[in-house]
Amino acid sequence: ASPGETVVAFRTPHIGCAATGNLKVWRKQVASPLARQPLGVLALMFAFVPPLLRFLPEVRNFAIELVAKQGGGKTTLQALASSAVGNPTFGAGPTYWQPLDTTLNAVEDIMAAHADLPLFFDDSNHLDSGQGEKALSQAYQSLAFKLWGAEPKARKGDTPRKTIRTTALISANQGLRELAGGASKRTLAAADRLLTITVPDDWKHGVYDSIPKGFADGAAYARSMMAVAQTNHGVAYRRFIAKLVEELAQGEPGLKQRLHDYQERFMRKVGCDRNSGSDFRVAEAFATIYAAGKLAQRYGALPRLSAGLSAIIKCYRLHLTERVANEPFADRLRLLLSRPEVVLVAKDGPKAKSAKARKALATIWQTKRGPEVRISDAKIDVAFPDWRKVQGTPEASPYLRTEGQSLHRHRQPKASLAPGMEKERLWCFLVPAEWLAAS
Repeated sequence: ASPGETVVAFRTPHIGCAATGNLKVWRKQVASPLARQPLGVLALMFAFVPPLLRFLPEVRNFAIELVAKQGGGKTTLQALASSAVGNPTFGAGPTYWQPLDTTLNAVEDIMAAHADLPLFFDDSNHLDSGQGEKALSQAYQSLAFKLWGAEPKARKGDTPRKTIRTTALISANQGLRELAGGASKRTLAAADRLLTITVPDDWKHGVYDSIPKGFADGAAYARSMMAVAQTNHGVAYRRFIAKLVEELAQGEPGLKQRLHDYQERFMRKVGCDRNSGSDFRVAEAFATIYAAGKLAQRYGALPRLSAGLSAIIKCYRLHLTERVANEPFADRLRLLLSRPEVVLVAKDGPKAKSAKARKALATIWQTKRGPEVRISDAKIDVAFPDWRKVQGTPEASPYLRTEGQSLHRHRQPKASLAPGMEKERLWCFLVPAEWLAAS
């Protein structure tokens, strides 16, 4: 230092935030191939969320738990997504992603080192200390609420510290909620903060739902991207932050409005129940991932992702399938009646109501058989995310009105969704009159 010059020095943790290589190369040979996969799009967009949370005060920290069988490609997916921020490769300095083989108390220090940055934790099943279901349940709850609340633990003599803004993408062979039992109110509340996505059994390539031509398997596909990420990483995040600073120089309100518009586009598409705090909180998390991804594309940190919205919606639906797996179908059908997107119509009702019904999630008709809920094929997965699994089960069949004789019975009768509309194949559910009265 020069005479009279003050030098301020402080120790920073080694969290693998290295940058090397070329952004165009990373976008073309890492991000673009990875973005052919729904979970790849999710992981890439997810990386850009934390720096934006300060401009979205209504959004709290959250975590995504990605569950797949051992050898399903979870670790490589984490590494590839983390290459947007830093080093993805072991043996070449600190890696940005890390195994979750630490104590819960140490998680706080890791979070503090990643303020306004994403966390990538591999293999959360290290939290299974072998001390039984009760201990694991407490560990699961603590992890979820530590990440969500992110209030640094106060130590004697410390000055008050600000809340840490971060998000975490966590991989596991078995979901923590499943291991923890999932029955207590606190565990269910934790499930709103640590959102589980289980890779479907019919995805033959693990976390990849399909493999592009030219690759023998998922491993070869992943290796081709990792080979490039080893020498091209960390550059996307630097581009993102630089552009974010430029936009903020034009005024914070404009950025907030842009993010809000992106979020609303997602929320309108998925038809979230905004009267349910739990449902809204979950949908808002995925909407925020989509908004961050859109902004990253606008800034040139990510390539153009034409299927970005549909990919995040698909991941959101996978999570909802996980959430409703243990809820009786009858309870879900009954709750559907009270949602604001469900409209009660009459055959000779006013045209204004008919127009509203055309846009509804479902309509309710009074028929000779009793109240009938009608849902189009395009929206059945919104109403019941696991419909393709439950439609033929004894749980759902008693409510489903069919058409035709026993040998040629059609599960979707022809009916009108709203007065004045042409008849089409709809999913029609006959429900008890007392359900409608109670809603």
